[in-house]
Amino acid sequence: MICPIDSIILDEKYMSDKRLYSCPTCKGLWLDTDTFSYLTNILMNDAFPEQFTEWTVLVQNKKYKFLWEEDTLHCPQHTSISMQKHYFSGNSRISIDTCSVCAGIWIEGHELKMMQDFLTLNPLQMAALTMSRETLREESKRRKAQESLENFAVQAVSYSVNPQMLGLFLLRQITQLIVNDLRKR
Repeated sequence: MICPIDSIILDEKYMSDKRLYSCPTCKGLWLDTDTFSYLTNILMNDAFPEQFTEWTVLVQNKKYKFLWEEDTLHCPQHTSISMQKHYFSGNSRISIDTCSVCAGIWIEGHELKMMQDFLTLNPLQMAALTMSRETLREESKRRKAQESLENFAVQAVSYSVNPQMLGLFLLRQITQLIVNDLRKR
């Protein structure tokens, strides 16, 4: 099997009698649903698997991305299949990738420690995380709107020399807004 990030051969590892595959460079993990469930139960009990202690340092310096900002990965087993992205849990901000053909699960190296941290949160911490996720989503929307407005202003100024071109530009922008609005409905 091939790592969807580094395109190198994955190493076979075992956790008790559960088989999984890991990338020696990016530390990503490929596992089936049974092994994923087993791993989740271990992490929930605050017991980090001994053979994965090097994964605990991978969280540092990792910038958070929303699902829609992440690259699409291909299944390590079925390399022509694009995997689907899901949140590990509704408010966890941890994305996992799954293959629709073999139901395999890809966990990026830094996400394993994040999963453990999430699974051992108390209810108050969980509520704070949910609120911070909403704040991040709103910030992302605001940033995209600001960039769109700046791009519009730059283009409008460049067309302001020729009034006819400015009129066509504005008509195109209004048409695009109407089309986008209709698509949302």
